[in-house]
Amino acid sequence: MKPRLHGNILMYAAIPFLLMTGSQEAGIITHVSPDGSGERLVYARTAADRVPETQKYIQTTLPVAAIERVKDESGQKLVWRDTQAANLANVAEAEFGVMNVIQKPFSFFTTYSWKEKVSFDPGSVTDAEKVGLDKVKLDYIVQMPGKVTNVTPAGETTGNQAEFKLDVSEDPVEVTVEAQSLRWPWILVWAWIIGYIVYRITHIAPKMASRVPKQPRRI
Repeated sequence: MKPRLHGNILMYAAIPFLLMTGSQEAGIITHVSPDGSGERLVYARTAADRVPETQKYIQTTLPVAAIERVKDESGQKLVWRDTQAANLANVAEAEFGVMNVIQKPFSFFTTYSWKEKVSFDPGSVTDAEKVGLDKVKLDYIVQMPGKVTNVTPAGETTGNQAEFKLDVSEDPVEVTVEAQSLRWPWILVWAWIIGYIVYRITHIAPKMASRVPKQPRRI
C-alpha cells in the first residue's frame, strides 16, 4: 500500500549551531523511498540536564513531527523527533530524482538521486563560542532505495546507506547521493523475449532446412 503523503512535514529550518555544540552527538537521518516519499529523523545525544534545550533546538530543526522521544542510553539521553511519510519535494533546498525505464529503456538499473543543501544557523552564538567549530560535526545519513554508487562530499557507504560528517564551519554544505537498483520485472521481460526468440530459432530452423530441396546426386 502506498504511504499517505503529508504536506510540509519534512521541511526544516537551518540547523542551529547550539544543537551540535550542546550535544555529544547530533544527526539527521533521511529515508528515501522509490516513489519520492520519505521520512526524516533528527536526533541528539546529550546530558540529562540539557534535555529541555536540546528538545527546543531539535524542534527548531524539524518543526512538525509524528513522534518525539527521550531515551536513557549509557548515562546520557537520546532525544529525537521523527516524521511520517511525506513528499520529498517539500524539503527545502533539496531535490529527488529518478531515471527509470522511460528515460533509460535499455538499462537493467533504475537510478535514484538525492541532493540537499544543508545550512547551519549561528543564532546567538558569540565569536568566542564559534572558536573550535571546525571540530563540530553533524552526522548526516541518507538511506536510498538502492545500492549507493556515488556520493559528494566524501562519505562512508554501506549497501543502501551513505553517512557524512558535515563540517559546521562550512556553511552551506551540498550533499549528493546516487544509488541504483535492479529492474527485476524488466529483466524478466527481456529474458522471456530472448528465450522466445531462441525457442523459435531452434524449432523453426530445422523445419526450414528440411524444406530446402536437395541437390541431385551425381553419378
